[in-house]
Amino acid sequence: MTSFLRTPEWKADNELFAVSWLLSEPLQKRITRATTGVGLFETVRSQAAESTDAGQEYGSIVDFQYVMINPVLQAIARVTREDCMSLPLSALIPEGVKTTLIRRMAEVAETGLPQHYNDVFNLDGVVSQHDQVCLKAGDGVLMLVMDVTYAPLLDEEFQRRSELIEAILTKAPVDVVRTRLMAVIV
Repeated sequence: MTSFLRTPEWKADNELFAVSWLLSEPLQKRITRATTGVGLFETVRSQAAESTDAGQEYGSIVDFQYVMINPVLQAIARVTREDCMSLPLSALIPEGVKTTLIRRMAEVAETGLPQHYNDVFNLDGVVSQHDQVCLKAGDGVLMLVMDVTYAPLLDEEFQRRSELIEAILTKAPVDVVRTRLMAVIV
């Protein structure tokens, strides 16, 4: 791990993936046509308030709710748009997946540190492997997903994901980070 990540001074730039930008019409058109699954989630917090470093009070993250999902992620997750928009994430995913996925997403939402991982899932009896990138977006998470069950990421796709995460961690200018995000979404 890079040494600057160990320092308490590192904070995510909340403007990188502002929810208003992610939900803007030009970006939504691109996300809808993307070959990568894209989902935007907001946190669901407990009623109990906890003090944070900034002196603000928030409850702990207990779940996530979709704000936006594109057709590719909808197909990968095997969920209807109606269910995504009305049910919390924990109600949409199998028990074995729930704990790990929600914990990882909560870490990203709380720390701002992006995560890139590859997991095997059993969704409705169908085993599949997904490459996932989780990025902080407002008080939630932007998730990019590709089904790599039968075809692993191409070197170029992996490189684009690595460059996006590197740009976030090294605090590249917002326009550079957003350009790299667009390269991942395709």
